[in-house]
Amino acid sequence: MRMFHCRHDSDCGQPHSRGGRILHFGGHVLLGIVVIIAVAVLVGWLVMTCWNAVIPAVFGLPALDFWQAVALLVLARLLTGRLHHHRPRKGRKGRCCRKPQPAAETPAA
Repeated sequence: MRMFHCRHDSDCGQPHSRGGRILHFGGHVLLGIVVIIAVAVLVGWLVMTCWNAVIPAVFGLPALDFWQAVALLVLARLLTGRLHHHRPRKGRKGRCCRKPQPAAETPAA
């Protein structure tokens, strides 16, 4: 079986088989999914805790459970139109922030 070396940033220097590279990639995907779920749970819990600490006492509204807090986050993202992150396009970077160029002076006639 042909062996390959790591091609990612933290080169371990150890040869890997093609199956090992697939498992290595699968591990990164699985780690990414776990991190996304953990962040979603943490943010949902934070929203629930903050809501339950302030809103019922100030406005007399009912307390939220975890899933209601997550639904509130999703609703807020939908209403603000921020479901995904946009990266600036390559040619458009800094276009809105350029300093205006001085006007060319025309010679007096």
